[in-house]
Amino acid sequence: MPIGNPKNWANAMEMLILNPEKRNLLAEAAYKKAFDYTWDKYGEKLKEVLTELV
Repeated sequence: MPIGNPKNWANAMEMLILNPEKRNLLAEAAYKKAFDYTWDKYGEKLKEVLTELV
């Protein structure tokens, strides 16, 4: 699905509206993925990048 295509965006939104099971699966995956973005993990990544630069 090409990014920036309004028709594809509308189709995806319609699919989520009409398919609660798919919507719930995506919501659950997003919730789990959010735990990859903690301040501790951000600090670790920042430390790695800064160490490489020095």
